[in-house]
Amino acid sequence: MSLSPESGARPPHGRVSGPSIDGHVVFFYYDDLAAPTAFYGGDLGLEQTRDIGWVRFFRIGATGEVAIVKAGPDSYFAPQSNNAVMLSIVTDELDAWYRRLKANNGIRFLLDLQVHRKAPIRNFLISDPGGYAIEFYQWTG
Repeated sequence: MSLSPESGARPPHGRVSGPSIDGHVVFFYYDDLAAPTAFYGGDLGLEQTRDIGWVRFFRIGATGEVAIVKAGPDSYFAPQSNNAVMLSIVTDELDAWYRRLKANNGIRFLLDLQVHRKAPIRNFLISDPGGYAIEFYQWTG
């Protein structure tokens, strides 16, 4: 199945051709976990599912999580001044998310609500305390 912007097709859901996948986690690295904990747990209101001290997990959907990691000598990566990683959150309640986050003066918007020029989506982008981009989008096709 082609997923080109012109096709308007939604990605397939469900099975993979191979062993099963039970979920996915995106890991973001920080020097301190206080601000990202407040952002993901407070500002976004995501449920914290695990806290093992140096890493905290927050649920995004049924099988997805974002984890915030305290960088240190044993961590795989270190925080970067310019992060080329974006977490995209798909929601059918895009307008409600936009209103909620726009009402919070502490949220830094990278892109206001728009209809994407090339992809069959509406979206907006914000930044988390570590500079990671968070996209909220809704399929339109």
